[in-house]
Amino acid sequence: MNRPKISVPFTKTDSRLELVIWLLSAAVLASVLYHYVVLPERVPIHFSFNGQPDSWSGKDSVWLLAGIYFLIGSLLFWLNKRPQLFNYSVTITPDNAAAIYQMGSRMMRLLRLWLALIFLSVQWMIYEKTFTSDTNYLSYVLIACLVGSLSTVVWGIYRFHIKAPK
Repeated sequence: MNRPKISVPFTKTDSRLELVIWLLSAAVLASVLYHYVVLPERVPIHFSFNGQPDSWSGKDSVWLLAGIYFLIGSLLFWLNKRPQLFNYSVTITPDNAAAIYQMGSRMMRLLRLWLALIFLSVQWMIYEKTFTSDTNYLSYVLIACLVGSLSTVVWGIYRFHIKAPK
């Protein structure tokens, strides 16, 4: 893979996305710190489509969930700094590299945003189901986040094939 290694311009939109991602990441950590001390020894860790828990584990699993989020988020953050490594569906040339890399980095930031929202939603499902019985609305939030992340991928493919410079 012989792609140009260039610096991708960082726009105001990129800065705002990064800020929101970091705030959501802080919320993931803060929610674990806040709720861990009041959680019972067993918490729900898997939910059926109707929002009912169908698997339980020890309360330490909330730390595992946050750890998985931070591992994936860190890897995506690292990868986002190297857009020449992305698997593009279009040919990268020196003429179109800057525009394609910019779109790829934006798409990666949006996916990181959706990832943070998904993990935060799963955490809140665990907390809500532990303390109350009403988590049905959170199932819809989680589904919306999954649809949003898939829509981001479809949007990215469209942009790469229709809007990208050739």
